[in-house]
Amino acid sequence: MKISDLLAEAKLTESGFQLRPSCLLHRYRDLDEVFEVSELPIVGERVRGYQLIREILTAYAVDCSFVLLCDGRRVDLVDGWFALVRAVRSYSFRSRLELVTWREVAGALPLLLRQFLDEKYGIP
Repeated sequence: MKISDLLAEAKLTESGFQLRPSCLLHRYRDLDEVFEVSELPIVGERVRGYQLIREILTAYAVDCSFVLLCDGRRVDLVDGWFALVRAVRSYSFRSRLELVTWREVAGALPLLLRQFLDEKYGIP
């Protein structure tokens, strides 16, 4: 989703970030400019967070900020996000990458929407 100069990705019920062959990364423009590739979470021949890497690259290409909305109770997803952000070379671009939890969002929502998130997903 794009709002003005902000790209956003919402992860609510996914079990994890996408794991794909690391060789696919090298087809993306600006990969070496944006990331210290040796610092990306690559396990064997596969990279964790492939979809988020693509989205970070997109934000860079279109000069936008990027926010990931995810369940803060999913420590594996939060840790995966920060592993990717740590691999970003530019501190100024890194500062435009954000993680917001659904609990933080829920705190700003009207009561009916908060109740829905709590009943459906257990997010108070």
